[in-house]
Amino acid sequence: MNILFVSQSGYLQMYYLFEKFFRDRISVKQTGYYISNIANYQRFLSQKPSQWPKESICLNEWDILNAAKEEKLEIKDDEIEEIEDILADPTLWNVIVCDRRIFYGPKSVFTQDYKPRYTHDEMKKIVVVAYRKIKEHIEKVKPDFIISFLCVTFGEYLYYLFAKRRGIKYFNIHDTKIGNYFTATNHVYRPESEIKECYEKYKYSDFSDDIQEEVENYMKKFSHGRVTYDGQDYVHEKKKLKPFSFGSLARVGKSFVNKKITQFKNPQILQDNQPDPFLVSLYNDFIKPLRFYKAFNKIKHHFISFDQMDNMKFAFYPLHLEPEMSVLVWGRPYLNQIELIRMIAISLPFNWKLVVKDHPKNPFYRKSNFYKKLLEIPNVLFVEHDMPTNEIIKRSQMVITLCGFVGFEALCLKKPAIALAGCIYEYMPKSMFRKVDDMRELAEEIKDLLDHYKFDEEAIKKFAASVIKESFSFEWYSLGKKIRNYFESSIDDFPEKKGEEKQFRNFVDFILKRLN
Repeated sequence: MNILFVSQSGYLQMYYLFEKFFRDRISVKQTGYYISNIANYQRFLSQKPSQWPKESICLNEWDILNAAKEEKLEIKDDEIEEIEDILADPTLWNVIVCDRRIFYGPKSVFTQDYKPRYTHDEMKKIVVVAYRKIKEHIEKVKPDFIISFLCVTFGEYLYYLFAKRRGIKYFNIHDTKIGNYFTATNHVYRPESEIKECYEKYKYSDFSDDIQEEVENYMKKFSHGRVTYDGQDYVHEKKKLKPFSFGSLARVGKSFVNKKITQFKNPQILQDNQPDPFLVSLYNDFIKPLRFYKAFNKIKHHFISFDQMDNMKFAFYPLHLEPEMSVLVWGRPYLNQIELIRMIAISLPFNWKLVVKDHPKNPFYRKSNFYKKLLEIPNVLFVEHDMPTNEIIKRSQMVITLCGFVGFEALCLKKPAIALAGCIYEYMPKSMFRKVDDMRELAEEIKDLLDHYKFDEEAIKKFAASVIKESFSFEWYSLGKKIRNYFESSIDDFPEKKGEEKQFRNFVDFILKRLN
């Protein structure tokens, strides 16, 4: 059996370990890797077993970008149109827009940077070269199945289109935000078809006693406070967002020195779409805390308290982190959240407010003008980024989200919810949830949902049970971070030393079950 792994960011080590565990279970003849992060790749090479990649066939993203820069490379419009026809996707803009490093500016990985790094013609070259090389890669590997995680790079999206067009088994790993459960679906969008089919097929009573017990325990957590899931470790405390500290300046200085050393010893790491490590530190350690301080002080008079919430009617909208997959892929029609919030605000009942909360991962990292424009909307108010979301939901009359899991949390807390883009729970009963595809109908949908709202606990439990049944337990984010940072001994020793074998076997068993 042949396997092709499509890796992003720092997950090469994770896929390497997946290959090991697949080889323990099945006969693997050929493997292939698509690698997008050169810094992580070189870091892994310094730690890898001496023979890697052995017979594995690798394609590197930076080779695609280098080839696309060739001056003699000519791209004809006919070829672009032919590729769109072959891949059967409405537009190749989908390939570009999902990748913030290509569609936006060089700083977009760590801050808002809307000015594109590449021109339209350069983007066309990247897509065509990527198409040619990925097509060749797939034909060499001849994969029986392809594995990827979400879809945040142009390469991942192209592999998805090729798999779909050629009938290759495709597993795109998604988080479910229910405990530590992850699932694998056959596309990059939401909802996940396998979970939806399970939800529509079974009654809650049809699920096993173990699953029902787990669901009951999950539901009880909502009555005891915030429900957590893997990867949810990013709330910034105010003391960590001070605009100045000697420690932060020292980190910026150190990153500048390290960049100069890298430019001399290994300049390839700093090329093309790889984030500048000095700028990352400059923004994370100095500029973003300064922005937080300035924005926080400008709008703090517009923050409302729980006591004020108790005396008003309002809908709650939590800002999405951007640019991220939730906006670029699942919520692409709403790239401009300012105008989206404006439309939501004027669709509410006239005496309601719209309460907005910034994303806890990057509070007030946007330029202050962003928040100023939001405050120009007459019925928009803010809450602090670290205010408990569940307490805001409890006091609200409704939750509106682009595609966030906060909508499902609202349903569990007996509040009506509306989503505006694809989300994992979008097939919940219309008596308590609506997915609105046309913003012109939002006001009408809000009124109708409020008039006919009815809590359906059975549906919520059935959804959670379907997620558990069609998923595997795996600490993807936290385990991936451990693996990337574990260099005291051979990476091959990591699972045995840390006791994570069971999680890797869960993943392999899940994929093999889906194959059969």
